[in-house]
Amino acid sequence: MPDYSAWPSQLMLTVPFDQMGISTSPFAQTVLALVTHLIGCLLCFDLARRKNRAPLFWAWVGLLVGPLAAIVLMFIPNRESRRSTEP
Repeated sequence: MPDYSAWPSQLMLTVPFDQMGISTSPFAQTVLALVTHLIGCLLCFDLARRKNRAPLFWAWVGLLVGPLAAIVLMFIPNRESRRSTEP
């Protein structure tokens, strides 16, 4: 059976992050994660508002999951407006 214990370190050696100008410091990775999750939060809030879904709920989901939640929300159908169409 192959030994996969060294796989992450081998991956880091094969992808030249430093040559691509990408910082590998923990601080930079944390900032990048926070920025992407905040973008996901804003995207989910806006998409949920446009689709008549619960915007605050989806904003929290976007904050926890990131932009992946916005991709999921794009495939959810629009909810009918709760306003009455009768006079």
